[in-house]
Amino acid sequence: MSAASVRRPSIGAGWEVLHEDPTLRIWAIRDVLGVVWFDAPKFEQLQELNRIGKVRSRAYPEGLGLFQLVVRGTPRFTDEVRAEVERMARENVFARGGAHTILVDGLAGSAARAFLSTVLLVRRHRAPARVFSEIGEAAKWFVREVGGQCQAGELERLGRALVDSGDRPAARQGLG
Repeated sequence: MSAASVRRPSIGAGWEVLHEDPTLRIWAIRDVLGVVWFDAPKFEQLQELNRIGKVRSRAYPEGLGLFQLVVRGTPRFTDEVRAEVERMARENVFARGGAHTILVDGLAGSAARAFLSTVLLVRRHRAPARVFSEIGEAAKWFVREVGGQCQAGELERLGRALVDSGDRPAARQGLG
């Protein structure tokens, strides 16, 4: 599904499904993009996330926040993926900041946390950003540090709905 064919889920007021594929889901709630990864990102998916962020940011001149979750997968970051993540960080599409929650256990989770933490350390802008291992903690921090139009409980529900969507697109969950 593309950003042009947006569906409005019934699970939360103002929630929108902007993109879904087997690996990546992008939902939005007002000025926050909720993103969940079910495997390592591909270059084209990062480009789509960047494109959606740029399009949506036109409606929110004060900036977008990114509430990102990594649920599973083996961190396979090709040079092309690494370069795109670094470019996105430099472009500052998510100008208000972001919470990045890694729910993957073990070595794979540690590798993903290390990669994201490094990217956040070397970026040029200073929007608040942090890596977490728990959705509720990330939601509370996001509201306190990033701000915007969402409450912590609302972000936590968004995050859990994204994670629970698993391999079931929104249309098969009664959300479309």
